Amino acid sequence: MKGLKPYATFDDLRRHQVEGRDFKVIQRQGQSSTLVMAIHGGGIEPGTDLIATAIAGIRHSLYCFVGTRAADNAALHIASERFEEPRALQAVGRARAVVSIHGCRDEAAWVVVGGKDLALKQRITAALQQAGFRVPNPPPSALAGIHPRNICNRGRCAAGVQLEISQGLRQHLTGAAQRAGSRQMLQRFTAAIEKELM
Repeated sequence: MKGLKPYATFDDLRRHQVEGRDFKVIQRQGQSSTLVMAIHGGGIEPGTDLIATAIAGIRHSLYCFVGTRAADNAALHIASERFEEPRALQAVGRARAVVSIHGCRDEAAWVVVGGKDLALKQRITAALQQAGFRVPNPPPSALAGIHPRNICNRGRCAAGVQLEISQGLRQHLTGAAQRAGSRQMLQRFTAAIEKELM
């Protein structure tokens, strides 16, 4: 089954992939009105579910779609504008603010802050920059996350935030079996974001 093309929709994916074998959903309800998501977790965009879980902590709600295939997890990548896994849509519908964590390929260490929530986007951008992280601003158009059907923009306010974290930064944040340097950097990264969330 190597070389599978990415599925266009979740309905298509679940006709061919088995929950518990090929993917799993991690979900937790928090006390705040904010939902932190990683819809390309596990082997799809490695590290994104770990980062989302760290940001959510125990205060915010969490949703992660995690690829667990032995190989070829890229086939489980459904575009943010077409991601309609039912539990994800229910979680987003309950949330006032949505922060969606994604990964992109680049060995350099940077994070792009996109989405339609301009105020929250500006606050998170400033907080990350103050914490010492490289944040290209304005974000490249391909990573802007402003499509109205993007999962981050489907909460109650119809405007959320999307973080595209480069492969290089994800490796620093979650790599090498969470050595001390990675743990400290992850704590600094998540603290910068979490303090801006409701």
